[in-house]
Amino acid sequence: MSTLAQLHGTLSTDLTDGRGGWAQALLAVTAPATRLAALGPARQPVSASSNDPGATWLELVARPLWGLAAHAAGGGRADEQWHDVRRSLIAALNPRHEWYAGPPSGQRLVESAAIGYALAIAPHELWDPLTGRDRDVLVRWLTAATQATPHDNNWHFFPVLAGLGLHRHDIATDRTRRQAHLDRVEQFVLPDGWYRDGDGGGRDYYNPFAFHWYSLVMAGLGALEPDRAARMNERSRRFAEQFQHWFAADGSSVPFGRSLGYRFAQGAFWGALAFADLPALPWHRIHALADRHLAWWWQRPIVSEDGLLTVGYGYPNGAVVEQYLGAGSPYWSTKFFLPLALPADHPFWNTTTAEQTLPATTGADTDVISTQIAAQAVISRHRGDVVLLNGQGWRDWARGGAAKYAKFAYSTRAGFSVPAGDRSLAAGAFDSMLALSDDADAAGVPAKRSRSHASTDTLSGPGGHHGRT
Repeated sequence: MSTLAQLHGTLSTDLTDGRGGWAQALLAVTAPATRLAALGPARQPVSASSNDPGATWLELVARPLWGLAAHAAGGGRADEQWHDVRRSLIAALNPRHEWYAGPPSGQRLVESAAIGYALAIAPHELWDPLTGRDRDVLVRWLTAATQATPHDNNWHFFPVLAGLGLHRHDIATDRTRRQAHLDRVEQFVLPDGWYRDGDGGGRDYYNPFAFHWYSLVMAGLGALEPDRAARMNERSRRFAEQFQHWFAADGSSVPFGRSLGYRFAQGAFWGALAFADLPALPWHRIHALADRHLAWWWQRPIVSEDGLLTVGYGYPNGAVVEQYLGAGSPYWSTKFFLPLALPADHPFWNTTTAEQTLPATTGADTDVISTQIAAQAVISRHRGDVVLLNGQGWRDWARGGAAKYAKFAYSTRAGFSVPAGDRSLAAGAFDSMLALSDDADAAGVPAKRSRSHASTDTLSGPGGHHGRT
């Protein structure tokens, strides 16, 4: 395993051309994936995913589009990569092709969002070069995606984004169905700009890199009704005030919840604010939060020797990810590069040297306590490190759900452990939690909380005092 820095050199943070450094980083990250995907599903890396090979290959094909489309929208060129993407994608969506990945249902519906988004913002790369027959293939598949039934959570955005690409080319879809999806999303609203990820769902990184990211992209493209755009933007503004405290002074963010395997997508929210031209924080602070986050990941050993993003978190580790992650899943992280769609004179790219040296977050070098009631958390910053005191309970459907949602605390300094196997003491992962055993062999851990309450710097649960910073 290698770091991106070892394979591609130091990430450029030159303030006179930060945008150029980001573009180089994106192309370095995506090139191995687009090149491998173009060889067909039989050549994809093997991974222990619960999804079938067609779905996992479609992830490898489509997910780099989150970054490549933004790069193209901002005038960037990546001719070889786009040639590979078009060839792979049309084969994956064509029922008559031997590489057909399947219809847009289940996991494949997720990828319809990346395809629709790319068609909307980079038509000169994904639409204009296609033949009439290939365009028909793309339209039929995306149209079916707009009619699919998603899971009742952040997935409601996927049919909408699939339709967004069609709308940009004057291809009609069901407006009533689109409005119903967006209305349902707004039924998940919580205080302070947070969303729950479906009824009973968690408050985790699906807030910044799903709910807010999608709504900010649509607002930036003028694809929301004015009233809805105003509501969603105001939620993003309020969310930013709290979410900034999840990031440590070194750029890392608190490892908590599911889908940590999407890595630097954790910081994608900051670029989405720029895309929507929404200065929820001062621009220099937004840019610094994003830039330091990418720089932190650039130094982590997260890629194979041939440059592919690996499955894991801070290093290759299949045990820390959920059952639905495959070898192409980590390219969800390229959502981070959305600001490349913006011109070089956008204020996100034009922070001065003096501004950039200011703390990236309020209190980055001082102690800060942030009570986040909707997230059921108290965030404590001390000497630049962040600790999240947690009041949420586990998600039993996701592999490792108790370890990711039910521990008492999570930290940027120490990370957390997941169980290695059964409920024995030897296989347990008892950091930041209480484990009980009556025979010295088996261990039980309290994984569910009936309720919790955050107030000032204290979390209380049904048993009383839970923790204090």
